Amino acid sequence: MTNKNAKIHTAIGITLITLSVLCAVVISPNVAPEFSGRAKIHLAFTEEAPSATTIAEKLATVNDNQKIAINHLSENEYEFTTQALNAEEYADLKDTITESIGAFQVKEYQSFSPSISKELLYKGLIALLVAIIIIIIYISIVFKKASRPVESWKYGVVATVALVHDTIIPLGIFSAIAPFTTATVDTLFVTALLATLGYSINDTIVVFDRIRDKLRVNREKNKKEVFSETVKYGIRNSFRRSAYTSISTIVPLVLLFIFVSATKWFSIALLIGVIAGTYSSLFFAPSILLLWNQYFPQKEKKQKNLSETEAAEKMLRETFHGEDVL
Repeated sequence: MTNKNAKIHTAIGITLITLSVLCAVVISPNVAPEFSGRAKIHLAFTEEAPSATTIAEKLATVNDNQKIAINHLSENEYEFTTQALNAEEYADLKDTITESIGAFQVKEYQSFSPSISKELLYKGLIALLVAIIIIIIYISIVFKKASRPVESWKYGVVATVALVHDTIIPLGIFSAIAPFTTATVDTLFVTALLATLGYSINDTIVVFDRIRDKLRVNREKNKKEVFSETVKYGIRNSFRRSAYTSISTIVPLVLLFIFVSATKWFSIALLIGVIAGTYSSLFFAPSILLLWNQYFPQKEKKQKNLSETEAAEKMLRETFHGEDVL
C-alpha cells in the first residue's frame, strides 16, 4: 500500500463517519419503544382494514390526547406506536380502535416507562464501551512484542477507530432511511452492532497479525524494510481470507432478509456492519496505522556508543565499586 492509497482510504473512512454522524444528528433514527419510553401495539384486524392514512384520520377525530404513529406491516396487520400507557389507558385505546375502525387481535404489546428506557439505553451504551476498552487492552498486550516501528498501544487505538467506523455507519444509514421505512433502532439493532464489533475486530487482528509476523521475520533476519511494504504484505496475505469470510456471511444475511420478515432490519444492520467491517479491516485501519507512523514516527531511544577503552573503564569501575574496601 502506498502513502497515496492510504490517504484515499483514510479520507473515505472519515467521510463515511462524518456523513453518518450528520444523518444521526440532523435526521435521527426511529427509536424503538424500549429506548424512547413509548408503547407499541402490533395488531391484526379481523376484517379488511382501511389504509394507514384513513386509520390515522379516524383516530385523530376521536382521540386528541395521544399522538399515534401507524406502520402498515402486511395485509391487515398494523403497528401502533404511542406514549407509554398504563392498564387503563391501554384498555381505552383498544376500545377506541374497535369503535372507530373494527375488531382486531393483539399479536404483541409492549409498553416501557421513560425510566426503564433510559436504563436499557444506558446499559446498551455501557456494553459497547466495555467491549471497546477490553479490545484496546487485549490488542496492546498481544502486540507488545511488535513495538517497532509502531508502539503496541497504537494498534489498539487504530482498531478502536475502525470499530467506530463500523458501528456508526449502520446508525447513519438507519437514520437516513428513517423517514421512508420502518427501520428502527432497537435491542436487535444493538445486538447487530455487538456482533459487528466481534466480526470486525477479528478481521482487523488478522491483518495486524500478518504485519506483526512480517516485522518479526525482518527482525530475525536483521532486514530493514519500509513500513508501507510491511503493511502491504499484511493486507495481501489477509485479503482472500477476509473476502471469503465476508461472502459466506453476507449470503445467509441476504437470505434471512428475504425470507424472514421478523428479523428484516436486524439482517440489514448486520449486513451493513459486515461490509463496513471488511472495508475498515483491509483498508481503513491499515491506512491509519501507516499514516500515523509516517507523520508521527516512533522516537528511537538514544544509546551512547562507547569506545573499547571507555567500555573497559566502565567495567572496572563497576567491578571495584561492588568490592569491600578495608
